[in-house]
Amino acid sequence: MQSARDMVQAWKTKGGVARYTEYTGLRHSSWKKAYLEADLYPWLFSQTLP
Repeated sequence: MQSARDMVQAWKTKGGVARYTEYTGLRHSSWKKAYLEADLYPWLFSQTLP
């Protein structure tokens, strides 16, 4: 998980927009919980290229 945290921090340092949520104990099935987040799709589809 630390490499993901480092990547998000580096992205933000360069002016990127990132959201990062850790779901502990889920391993590779964390996407299932992420897709249930109510604000995922509105946030995702509101992103634009600079």
